[in-house]
Amino acid sequence: MRNISQIVERLLCKGEVSYRRRWRSFSVEVTPRRILLSIIVAAVVWAEWLALEVKRFGWSSADVSSSTVRVLIVADPQLLGYRDEPRLLGAVTRWDADRYTRRAFAHAKAHVKPHLIIFMGDLFDEGEKDNAVEFNATLDRFRNTFPVDGSQVIYISGDNDVGGEWGSVKASRVARFNEHFKSKFDLRALGLETMGIIHTNLFNAQNEYLTDESAPSALRVVLSHAPLLRGYGRERRVIQMLSPSLILSAHDHIAEYCVRARDSVTFERHAMTPASLPVDFVVSQSGPMVELQAPTCSYRMGVKNMGFGVVFIEPRDDAHRLLVRYQVLWLPGRYPQLWFIKSEQRVCGHRNDCFISPFYRALAASHVLPSCSLLSLRAPLIG
Repeated sequence: MRNISQIVERLLCKGEVSYRRRWRSFSVEVTPRRILLSIIVAAVVWAEWLALEVKRFGWSSADVSSSTVRVLIVADPQLLGYRDEPRLLGAVTRWDADRYTRRAFAHAKAHVKPHLIIFMGDLFDEGEKDNAVEFNATLDRFRNTFPVDGSQVIYISGDNDVGGEWGSVKASRVARFNEHFKSKFDLRALGLETMGIIHTNLFNAQNEYLTDESAPSALRVVLSHAPLLRGYGRERRVIQMLSPSLILSAHDHIAEYCVRARDSVTFERHAMTPASLPVDFVVSQSGPMVELQAPTCSYRMGVKNMGFGVVFIEPRDDAHRLLVRYQVLWLPGRYPQLWFIKSEQRVCGHRNDCFISPFYRALAASHVLPSCSLLSLRAPLIG
């Protein structure tokens, strides 16, 4: 990429360099300005359309039966707020991040055709400190970014929504979240009536039974924003209390899965990357506990790989056993695209007649982008 920038800069410095070749009745003149314009147009087309289209062709389509329940997992979207973004350029960064996530979610939903969509917390980046006006504005953007269109849906909160990681969980924020994010699902309609779903908030040790607590359930599925199986202390106490068969989690912005025997304190931990194949498990009341951790779907979280989790659940033995398949629909990186635009801006910045979209100039300037390597895109902040 740096070599391309240097070549373009040399061409620009020569001023009137041109190349003319004739074909029959018309001619094409190649000038530095046209070369640069072609590079910019190609970069914009790739960034705004082709990158996601190409990426989704690599999403695997599971060969599942008609009884298989398809679950789409949306983790840590963290829609940008109005306090931590640059005052003048915040509107641009919010718009770009929302647009990226909205297109990705639309493609993921069309690909999976989910029976159930689960939002795994940290829906807002500044939900813990938003005032009413800021919260309502972000809520409108959330509904526009993630239209569920009548699908069955489950919402759980994260520490960015209600607090907990760097302070106590705020009761007022929990009440506000529950008022505006209401889960709507029917396990009987999905053929999973013997399954119980529990939401646990690790930060304040509160458990919420999303299904009837008194109804007998052969299998317990725990939804936790923070991962459980690989933790100690309070995580282990939650595991002992709830005795889950399957755990869905998020929080760290990465994709992993963990497996632990019920009578053991050790566990297997496996990272998932764009090169990983789907993984299969048999989940039962007495078998090993399985935790599936979903990555963030927002490019603003500072990780190299983003995506949506997909869980296929097929009941067996009157739903006393579940065949579970987990995979990730990986998304294209956005920061490398902005890095290229910033490089182009640096190359042509000394020429007043150089073409570049004002939107991209503002967007590239408003992000803290690396100046040396595309591999150094991981941010230290998690949550």
